[in-house]
Amino acid sequence: MVAEDAQPVLVWFRRDLRLADHRALHAAAGSGAPVVPVYVHAPDEEGPWPLGGAARRWLLRSLGALRDELRSRLRSELVLRVAERGVGSASALVALAIEVRASACYFHREYEPWSLERDDAVRAALGAVGVESRTFVGGVLNEPWAVRPDERPRAVAVGFGTYAMWAAAVDEANDEARAAAPAGMALEPAEEPLPAPSALPAPPAGFPASVPLASFALAPAPPSATAAPAGDDDADSSDGRDARRAGIAGGTWAVGEAAALAALAAFVADGLGWYASRERNRADRPCSTSRLSPHVRAGELSPRQLLAAARGAGDDAAAGALYRRLAWRDMAYWALWRFPPPRAALLRRAGARDGQATAEGDTGTRTLGWLEGFRPQYGAEAWADDGGELLSAWQLGRTGYPLVDAAMRELRRTGWMANYLRHVCAQFLVEYLLVDWRHGARWFASALVDADTAVNLFMWQNGGHCGLDQWCFVMHPVRAAASCDPEGLYVRAQLPELARLPAEYAHRPWDAPDDVLARAGVALGPGGTYPRRIVVDLDAARARTHDAVLRARARTYGRLVGAGGVDVLELDGQRHALVTRKELRATGSAARVGARASDARGGAGAASDGASAQTGRAARAPRQRARARSETAATDAAAGSARAPAVRDGV
Repeated sequence: MVAEDAQPVLVWFRRDLRLADHRALHAAAGSGAPVVPVYVHAPDEEGPWPLGGAARRWLLRSLGALRDELRSRLRSELVLRVAERGVGSASALVALAIEVRASACYFHREYEPWSLERDDAVRAALGAVGVESRTFVGGVLNEPWAVRPDERPRAVAVGFGTYAMWAAAVDEANDEARAAAPAGMALEPAEEPLPAPSALPAPPAGFPASVPLASFALAPAPPSATAAPAGDDDADSSDGRDARRAGIAGGTWAVGEAAALAALAAFVADGLGWYASRERNRADRPCSTSRLSPHVRAGELSPRQLLAAARGAGDDAAAGALYRRLAWRDMAYWALWRFPPPRAALLRRAGARDGQATAEGDTGTRTLGWLEGFRPQYGAEAWADDGGELLSAWQLGRTGYPLVDAAMRELRRTGWMANYLRHVCAQFLVEYLLVDWRHGARWFASALVDADTAVNLFMWQNGGHCGLDQWCFVMHPVRAAASCDPEGLYVRAQLPELARLPAEYAHRPWDAPDDVLARAGVALGPGGTYPRRIVVDLDAARARTHDAVLRARARTYGRLVGAGGVDVLELDGQRHALVTRKELRATGSAARVGARASDARGGAGAASDGASAQTGRAARAPRQRARARSETAATDAAAGSARAPAVRDGV
């Protein structure tokens, strides 16, 4: 029985819309105090990349599901509030705390620079009115400041910016934690997930009023499947309008914690066996990928729940593969935390066109200046298309390359695509169309239901040459298709106009004889049913991109490009060799040969098979500590000619 004068505890929900394995909720339920769950809608605090249409629609439905679960299972209520523009979550939480006479506010930590700044403001504001703030580990296995790989010489020696560096640093941090623990206390990086509370004491005076969920305005009108991207009809339009047109089809998903747990159980039963195999990249097998990433992004599932379920199934290889993908995600959060964008880029004011987001929550395609990456030598790369026809064809899935088009249309229709296909589409845009990677990153951010700034930015920087862990492979759009969709089942399912095309021509309709096209009802070109290829000579397109990259790098030889053509990162007075694609370290005609050779290896082989010894060591992380290497060895590792990390499945 709760005393009449008992002071409640607020539990502030953010990207953790679940009841199970919710540390803040679990602690509040165990405090004996009344619990007031609260969600504050604060679009001004979403950072440079606000939620796109797909993620907003998901959030709307997930909040509704959480509210229903609190009511039906715990006889509780989710209090909904809106942060006033320019005031923020701090003011809304202080007002609620005063209204219910709360003694404390519990919440999970988040790791983006703008989120950390907001949370500092919340703690200060609550403290000023006598309300305690208690924070807990958020949606990661290891927090950025607990690992700090760049401050660990043995980890850096493995290869700066690589997954192997992160894995070695996690091992070292865990060893330190175990050494510091009292005798007999076992510490593991991922404990068992917590159960959902069995009860939540309600405030004696009842729950305070909520605003209607519909007032959050999270569900814009559904898009037209054939709408042209913004820019075709309005030179000043922004990617935010693209986001509203891009696959907000949340209706294709079952959303909420119950749906997430059901999806996890189905994956463990039917798909986990594929997860550690090369078959996980198969686009024509729906069970070969987890499709859990949207649930993790919304916090309907925690990383610990995923890992515990995989380990509980007894498949060590699959559990290890899943751990590596979750750890790679942690590394992306660390990178954004350790190397935040300039503060000016985090400010948001109406009408900004200098790298800042607008007050309406849209970021124009011209305002990409804060996305510089870790290798400024690539900033001078001359791009062929600044958000024009090539980008539009890619966005709409009308490039004439069936695998690319199928994946991009699936994205527009469902808000999702498998991670292998994200790599294919990203490299087609950058390596074959020579379109600035930042346009692709912005489109994915606006269209994905699992849009996550840290993860999305980290992937696109690596694919755009300027990331910490530069991709050392190029995926050919036809050869990759033959690997991941050998019978053309995926392509023909996503592209109805090619549904009747024989399998042998599903990925090469341009090679089909006229009579075959006619029987399949396919007409190529303007006025036809399917477009002709936007780029015909892929070798020439690759050579053009390669030359553009070499010209950009040539300007910084000796400073940002070191011995042997390896990229260098200058950090805290030290120079770190970064993994650099072999063909980019060559010059002249040899470079062109290297480009074609890399392309020939492209597709599945380079992306999923060609793991080097370094990646093999990473695969045994985190239990096996990486061996310390000399500075020379680190440089050699960065220059490795065959390093091709496995494609990370979306989780």
